[in-house]
Amino acid sequence: MLAKTVVPMSNALLSLRKRFHLSQEQLAYLLGTSWGTVSRWERGRVANPNRETVERLERIGILLKEVGGILTADGFIRFLQTPQAGLSGHRPHDLLSNEYSFEKLLDFIKGSKAGEMS
Repeated sequence: MLAKTVVPMSNALLSLRKRFHLSQEQLAYLLGTSWGTVSRWERGRVANPNRETVERLERIGILLKEVGGILTADGFIRFLQTPQAGLSGHRPHDLLSNEYSFEKLLDFIKGSKAGEMS
């Protein structure tokens, strides 16, 4: 019974990582967990991540779709480490955990793509 609940998340994690060329270490950093935990999730060795981690994962997917083709995985992580528009001083997984910070970050990315400065 546990395997049925683990498989969809393991597929989603692996799919996101492969689509955006993220290593397990990079995804773990963004999620605020260890690469070993990401590996175990992907292999279905442990239960699915908690709700907060799933929300962070969804937000990572949204942001990566916005910057797809513009930034490499390393560039994306560097961007999150030095965010603009009043978001400096936050760790990437903190930005992805807080709805307000995430929305500000998403607005900044969209504004930058449109040639605006926020």
